[in-house]
Amino acid sequence: MSNGALLGSRLRFVFVLIAVTACTARAQTLPPISVQFVSHGMHPTPTEITHGDFSKEPTPGHIFMIISIPTLHGPKEEAFGFYPKDQSLSGVIKGPGLAKSEFRCGTNDDCSPARYQKSLHTMSESDNSVRIYITEQERRKIIEDVETWNHKEYRLTTQNCIDFVSSVVKDLGYPSPDRHQFQTPDKYLAALKTNVVAENKRRETVRATEEAPRIHAPEHWQTVEGEIPGHYRNEWHVRYDGEEFSCAPSPAFAARCRANASGDTRTVNRFWSSDNNPCTFTGTASGNVISGTYSCTGKFKGPYPWQATIVD
Repeated sequence: MSNGALLGSRLRFVFVLIAVTACTARAQTLPPISVQFVSHGMHPTPTEITHGDFSKEPTPGHIFMIISIPTLHGPKEEAFGFYPKDQSLSGVIKGPGLAKSEFRCGTNDDCSPARYQKSLHTMSESDNSVRIYITEQERRKIIEDVETWNHKEYRLTTQNCIDFVSSVVKDLGYPSPDRHQFQTPDKYLAALKTNVVAENKRRETVRATEEAPRIHAPEHWQTVEGEIPGHYRNEWHVRYDGEEFSCAPSPAFAARCRANASGDTRTVNRFWSSDNNPCTFTGTASGNVISGTYSCTGKFKGPYPWQATIVD
């Protein structure tokens, strides 16, 4: 093989390998987008005060959120919390607010991507957090909330980081814990966890109910069947819940059946009959009339015509 042909063969192999890899990547199923609410407590804590430890910056505590978007190369995360723009004492009490990115690495919020992602990963593993899975549409609504809160004033006891998170929680359709003036972020998050668990259970119950097969309502039939049309007549009280019912060709016989309904199609399995002639009926409903054929496994095999009029 010439060098040119060999090179061409290798290039085709590389192209095919890239194409297969790309298709495989697209076929991977990524987990859903999530928003995680995280809190940290006040400093100094009572224990720190008792031991005279005032090394940490004084704070009443804080709660914020981390939005995580899964990608083929790992999650892309961004965190937001509500702060006063002015970090002076007067600004903390009341002043213009800002829903800014968390984990500020300096006074100007500069932070290297590696350090930022490391901080996010560390905080996302906190036990003092709760996660809610969301859609892309809900993620966009959260970003709209962030923009709205960027224009709000910060008030320490009436419009703070908890109120920002509470607004997001409500927009996601989850019940937000009752707010009170001196509520701490940790206390709010503890109550939020309980609400999220309860709401998830409620949603799962609703989803399971909606996805469960719906049992068709019982029907009262006037039936006509037989190798000679109209030879046998009777009335059946048909049920579709898996339970058996009486389904004899006429009052002179005895038989037991089970039935299924799917759209306009009706299927009846006469699994036992006193004449030793089990049969399967299939028909299509049009208005209040069901028409079709049935076949049996005994002496009279069919198929034969049958019809039922739905009385009620």
